[in-house]
Amino acid sequence: MTAAQPPAGIRNNPGNITAQAGGKPRYAGEIGSWVGPTSGLTYAIFDSREMGLRAMFREFTTKLQRHKGDVELAILEYLGGGREGTKEDRIKRASNANDDPGAYARRAQEAYDNGVTYGGNLYTGLQGLVARAVLEENLKPEHRDWYLKDPTIIAEAEKLAEIDVPTHYSLDSTRTLING
Repeated sequence: MTAAQPPAGIRNNPGNITAQAGGKPRYAGEIGSWVGPTSGLTYAIFDSREMGLRAMFREFTTKLQRHKGDVELAILEYLGGGREGTKEDRIKRASNANDDPGAYARRAQEAYDNGVTYGGNLYTGLQGLVARAVLEENLKPEHRDWYLKDPTIIAEAEKLAEIDVPTHYSLDSTRTLING
Protein backbone atom coordinates (compact mmCIF):
# COMPACT_ATOMS: atom_id res chain seq x y z
CA MET A 1 0.00 0.00 0.00
CA THR A 2 1.39 3.41 -0.93
CA ALA A 3 1.28 6.39 1.37
CA ALA A 4 -1.29 9.07 0.63
CA GLN A 5 0.10 11.92 -1.44
CA PRO A 6 -0.67 15.50 -0.46
CA PRO A 7 -2.60 17.73 -2.84
CA ALA A 8 -0.69 20.35 -4.83
CA GLY A 9 0.48 23.31 -2.78
CA ILE A 10 0.59 21.49 0.56
CA ARG A 11 3.59 22.26 2.75
CA ASN A 12 2.25 20.30 5.74
CA ASN A 13 1.74 23.54 7.67
CA PRO A 14 -2.02 23.56 8.31
CA GLY A 15 -1.80 26.48 10.73
CA ASN A 16 0.45 28.73 8.64
CA ILE A 17 2.98 28.75 11.47
CA THR A 18 5.74 31.22 10.79
CA ALA A 19 9.35 30.12 10.62
CA GLN A 20 11.89 31.54 13.02
CA ALA A 21 14.27 34.19 11.70
CA GLY A 22 17.56 32.71 10.55
CA GLY A 23 15.99 29.41 9.58
CA LYS A 24 16.45 27.71 12.96
CA PRO A 25 13.53 25.29 13.48
CA ARG A 26 11.13 25.91 16.38
CA TYR A 27 9.32 22.59 16.10
CA ALA A 28 10.18 18.97 15.43
CA GLY A 29 9.50 18.07 11.82
CA GLU A 30 10.43 21.48 10.35
CA ILE A 31 12.38 20.92 7.14
CA GLY A 32 12.44 24.35 5.54
CA SER A 33 10.52 27.54 4.91
CA TRP A 34 8.78 29.53 2.20
CA VAL A 35 7.68 33.14 1.82
CA GLY A 36 3.98 33.82 1.44
CA PRO A 37 3.37 35.74 -1.80
CA THR A 38 0.75 38.10 -0.37
CA SER A 39 1.79 38.38 3.28
CA GLY A 40 5.55 38.45 2.78
CA LEU A 41 5.85 36.33 5.95
CA THR A 42 8.14 33.32 6.13
CA TYR A 43 6.30 30.11 6.98
CA ALA A 44 7.61 26.74 8.17
CA ILE A 45 7.46 23.60 6.03
CA PHE A 46 6.97 20.32 7.90
CA ASP A 47 7.96 16.80 6.92
CA SER A 48 4.40 15.51 7.38
CA ARG A 49 0.88 16.64 8.12
CA GLU A 50 1.13 14.97 11.52
CA MET A 51 4.12 17.12 12.49
CA GLY A 52 2.46 20.28 11.17
CA LEU A 53 -0.63 19.50 13.24
CA ARG A 54 1.62 18.63 16.20
CA ALA A 55 3.11 22.13 15.97
CA MET A 56 -0.40 23.59 16.13
CA PHE A 57 -1.21 21.56 19.25
CA ARG A 58 2.04 22.79 20.83
CA GLU A 59 1.28 26.42 19.86
CA PHE A 60 -2.25 26.33 21.24
CA THR A 61 -1.34 24.47 24.42
CA THR A 62 1.36 27.04 25.22
CA LYS A 63 -0.89 29.99 24.46
CA LEU A 64 -3.84 28.56 26.42
CA GLN A 65 -1.57 28.08 29.44
CA ARG A 66 -0.22 31.62 29.07
CA HIS A 67 -3.75 33.06 28.89
CA LYS A 68 -5.13 30.83 31.66
CA GLY A 69 -7.48 28.97 29.32
CA ASP A 70 -8.89 32.04 27.54
CA VAL A 71 -9.29 30.68 24.01
CA GLU A 72 -10.01 34.05 22.40
CA LEU A 73 -6.84 35.64 23.84
CA ALA A 74 -4.80 32.58 22.84
CA ILE A 75 -6.10 32.76 19.26
CA LEU A 76 -5.54 36.51 19.05
CA GLU A 77 -1.91 36.00 20.09
CA TYR A 78 -1.61 33.20 17.51
CA LEU A 79 -2.95 35.61 14.87
CA GLY A 80 -0.33 38.24 15.71
CA GLY A 81 -2.29 40.29 18.22
CA GLY A 82 0.42 39.98 20.86
CA ARG A 83 0.27 39.22 24.56
CA GLU A 84 -0.49 42.65 25.98
CA GLY A 85 -3.36 45.12 25.90
CA THR A 86 -7.10 44.85 25.78
CA LYS A 87 -8.88 42.35 23.57
CA GLU A 88 -9.73 45.24 21.22
CA ASP A 89 -6.03 46.24 21.04
CA ARG A 90 -5.11 42.67 20.15
CA ILE A 91 -7.84 42.43 17.52
CA LYS A 92 -6.57 45.66 15.95
CA ARG A 93 -2.98 44.36 15.82
CA ALA A 94 -4.09 40.97 14.47
CA SER A 95 -6.11 42.77 11.77
CA ASN A 96 -2.86 43.66 10.03
CA ALA A 97 -2.63 40.12 8.65
CA ASN A 98 -6.19 38.76 9.14
CA ASP A 99 -9.55 39.85 7.76
CA ASP A 100 -11.64 39.50 10.93
CA PRO A 101 -9.60 38.16 13.87
CA GLY A 102 -12.40 38.85 16.35
CA ALA A 103 -14.79 36.58 14.46
CA TYR A 104 -12.01 33.97 14.02
CA ALA A 105 -11.44 34.02 17.80
CA ARG A 106 -15.17 33.64 18.51
CA ARG A 107 -15.43 30.68 16.12
CA ALA A 108 -12.37 29.13 17.80
CA GLN A 109 -14.00 29.52 21.22
CA GLU A 110 -17.19 27.90 19.90
CA ALA A 111 -15.18 24.98 18.45
CA TYR A 112 -13.28 24.49 21.70
CA ASP A 113 -16.47 24.55 23.78
CA ASN A 114 -18.84 22.63 21.50
CA GLY A 115 -16.65 20.91 18.92
CA VAL A 116 -16.50 21.18 15.16
CA THR A 117 -17.63 18.57 12.64
CA TYR A 118 -15.75 17.93 9.43
CA GLY A 119 -16.20 14.98 7.09
CA GLY A 120 -18.58 13.36 9.55
CA ASN A 121 -15.99 13.53 12.35
CA LEU A 122 -16.62 15.52 15.53
CA TYR A 123 -13.49 17.14 16.96
CA THR A 124 -13.85 18.47 20.52
CA GLY A 125 -11.76 20.39 23.04
CA LEU A 126 -8.22 21.05 21.89
CA GLN A 127 -8.81 18.92 18.78
CA GLY A 128 -11.83 21.14 18.03
CA LEU A 129 -9.68 24.26 18.38
CA VAL A 130 -7.01 22.86 16.05
CA ALA A 131 -9.63 21.68 13.54
CA ARG A 132 -11.27 25.13 13.53
CA ALA A 133 -7.91 26.76 12.85
CA VAL A 134 -7.26 24.30 10.02
CA LEU A 135 -10.60 25.28 8.50
CA GLU A 136 -9.80 28.99 8.91
CA GLU A 137 -6.31 28.72 7.44
CA ASN A 138 -7.03 26.29 4.59
CA LEU A 139 -9.73 27.44 2.22
CA LYS A 140 -9.40 24.71 -0.43
CA PRO A 141 -11.52 21.61 0.32
CA GLU A 142 -8.73 19.24 -0.75
CA HIS A 143 -6.36 20.91 1.74
CA ARG A 144 -8.93 20.66 4.54
CA ASP A 145 -9.49 17.00 3.65
CA TRP A 146 -5.75 16.32 3.77
CA TYR A 147 -5.63 17.34 7.43
CA LEU A 148 -9.09 16.54 8.79
CA LYS A 149 -10.83 13.80 6.81
CA ASP A 150 -9.06 10.97 8.69
CA PRO A 151 -9.53 11.47 12.45
CA THR A 152 -6.56 9.22 13.24
CA ILE A 153 -4.22 11.89 11.80
CA ILE A 154 -5.28 14.62 14.22
CA ALA A 155 -5.43 12.12 17.11
CA GLU A 156 -1.85 11.03 16.45
CA ALA A 157 -0.70 14.66 16.17
CA GLU A 158 -2.23 15.41 19.57
CA LYS A 159 -0.43 12.41 21.07
CA LEU A 160 2.87 13.46 19.46
CA ALA A 161 2.43 16.96 20.91
CA GLU A 162 2.33 15.63 24.46
CA ILE A 163 6.08 15.05 24.55
CA ASP A 164 9.06 17.32 24.05
CA VAL A 165 11.30 16.22 21.21
CA PRO A 166 14.34 17.88 19.66
CA THR A 167 13.64 20.12 16.68
CA HIS A 168 15.69 17.89 14.38
CA TYR A 169 13.29 14.95 14.93
CA SER A 170 11.12 13.82 12.02
CA LEU A 171 7.76 12.11 12.20
CA ASP A 172 9.42 8.71 12.08
CA SER A 173 11.92 9.45 14.87
CA THR A 174 9.18 10.96 17.03
CA ARG A 175 7.01 7.87 16.51
CA THR A 176 9.98 5.67 17.45
CA LEU A 177 10.55 7.68 20.61
CA ILE A 178 6.90 7.30 21.66
CA ASN A 179 6.35 3.68 20.60
CA GLY A 180 9.80 2.34 21.37
